[in-house]
Amino acid sequence: MSTLIILAGGLGSRYRGDKQVASVGPNDECILEYLMFNAQNIGFSHFVILSSTDFISVLKNKLAYLNDTIDLTFINQFEHDPAYPEHRDKPWGTAHAVWSCRNVVKGEFMVVNADDYYGADAFKNAVAFFAKRGSQELGMVSYDLENTLSVNGAVSRGICALNQNILLGVEENTGVQTINSRIVSHQSANGLAPKLQVSMNCWLLHSDFFNELSDFFERFYKKFSDDKHIECMLPKFIGGLISNGVVVKVYKSQERWFGITHPEDRAWCKVRIRKLIQLGLLPSKIKFHQ
Repeated sequence: MSTLIILAGGLGSRYRGDKQVASVGPNDECILEYLMFNAQNIGFSHFVILSSTDFISVLKNKLAYLNDTIDLTFINQFEHDPAYPEHRDKPWGTAHAVWSCRNVVKGEFMVVNADDYYGADAFKNAVAFFAKRGSQELGMVSYDLENTLSVNGAVSRGICALNQNILLGVEENTGVQTINSRIVSHQSANGLAPKLQVSMNCWLLHSDFFNELSDFFERFYKKFSDDKHIECMLPKFIGGLISNGVVVKVYKSQERWFGITHPEDRAWCKVRIRKLIQLGLLPSKIKFHQ
């Protein structure tokens, strides 16, 4: 049984609202629903939504119509803070988010962000990888940098170092945007190649590695438990596994990403969804099956 873990933390600092449930479809669908629709059509059967105390009720209300249709589990990330209920206001990051799902996920799973539209191809690649995965292999779906930019402002992107289709590491770049026909970032003012592969936090993982993830977060927490801002990030954990011999295969998607980072992105996403419907790549009204 393949599981899809959807990271839906809550309020976005730049979006200034509940971007995970922002309406982008003709029937008020949010990106999260399109992710689940594409994943179920490809073969995913278990869905885990990771969020926060205040936002889980919003998500449950939005997705209440699916209660009798799909296998859906909600996880409160704050409840997995070692200091809970005296938890830190800011969540502990993506590595901790995935670790928080350890008790409800068995076997292969895919991680995505709730406010990023990855395209059906990402889920096809995931199923293909899981079907032939080696015991010490993980995976990731990457995108051309030029296909992941927002038309409404700068974004953060993980630039991938690759040896053919094998991941060597991910370097976070902030302030990524096009200026004077060049893609630049705070880390690369001289420009970034449009076809560079970037991580959009689309990982193909397995529960066999939860023990290592537990150790990783435990060490992180002991060191930074008093820091109110630092985050325990999934690429850092993956990088450590790579250093210890784990192979991470990269599947390069040719699809164009879109998502919600800035307030203006919602209108842009609505246009993109409408286009996909016109092309027959999405239905005018999504339907889930049992």
